Amino acid sequence: MYEWTFADLTMPTHEDTTMTRLIALTLLTLFCVSLLAGCNTMRGAGEDIQQGGQAIEDAADS
Repeated sequence: MYEWTFADLTMPTHEDTTMTRLIALTLLTLFCVSLLAGCNTMRGAGEDIQQGGQAIEDAADS
C-alpha cells in the first residue's frame, strides 16, 4: 500500500501555471463574448416586440 508523504507535493512548473492562466483567460473571453452577443440579441428581440405592438396599435386605430 502506498503511503502519502510531504515529499509527494511538488510546486507547479512555470509551464503548468502558464497553461492554467491561458485556459482561464480563454474561458473568460468566451464568457464575455457570449454575454455581449446575448445583450445584442435581447435588444433585437425587444425592438421586434415593440414594432409588433406598434403594428397592432396602428391596426386598432384604423
